[in-house]
Amino acid sequence: MSDQPISISLVGASGRTGAELLRLIASQPEQYRLAGAWVGTDSAALGRDAGEFTGSGSLGCLCTRVGETDGKVDAIIDFSAPTAMREVMAAAIALDAAWVSGVTGLGDDAEALLDQAAKEVPVLHADNFSLGVAVLTELAELAKARLGPVFDIEIDEMHHRAKRDAPSGTAQILGRALGDPDGIIRTGPRADGEIGYSVRRGGGVRGEHTVHFLGRSERIELTHRADDRALFAEGALKAARWLITRPSGRYAFRDAMASF
Repeated sequence: MSDQPISISLVGASGRTGAELLRLIASQPEQYRLAGAWVGTDSAALGRDAGEFTGSGSLGCLCTRVGETDGKVDAIIDFSAPTAMREVMAAAIALDAAWVSGVTGLGDDAEALLDQAAKEVPVLHADNFSLGVAVLTELAELAKARLGPVFDIEIDEMHHRAKRDAPSGTAQILGRALGDPDGIIRTGPRADGEIGYSVRRGGGVRGEHTVHFLGRSERIELTHRADDRALFAEGALKAARWLITRPSGRYAFRDAMASF
């Protein structure tokens, strides 16, 4: 791979995770170059210096519409919303750029767009870019295999008050890994093998997830707590660095972890 910095365009540059990505990119000029700070067409951030959202002064890069750039883009990192995905897909294909998506709450249409893009460029989607969450998922899978069906499973998650999707994308990752493809919040008695979800919202909680394994006379609880949003940005940048070396296709965060 070239020794030149990786050129990154961010989608959702004015958002919480976008601001963390901007800080990290600006602090590592030998590794990354900001090629675009993309926001929605109706965003109040259009035309403003992306540095305003980091609190650290000018970055010399104005927020523009998706697809606008001052040069080559090696990777697009997207932490915006499902409604922007068609635009982002078109930009990734037009720019021949790897696409790292951290958008949560995807439906079948959005998944189809990721699959469509993967025919032409490398695509990696993850609901969570934390190494710790990836390990939590593996531990939960191991616990289920060892404990068997006599233990009930419940997944509890808590996030900041502004989070929109529920259960969180990470809770659904855990649920799918444990055999529940739906991620539905259930009330009332549980059927055998049914996984329940508890959702809490408040304050500035970065993210907390616990998988409960509940037996008749004992229980196991596996918990991950995120203390700093920067960890998700770091994971996304590492994933992008790995993804630009891959051929077109659809990849998962686990695929990239071995390179970290």
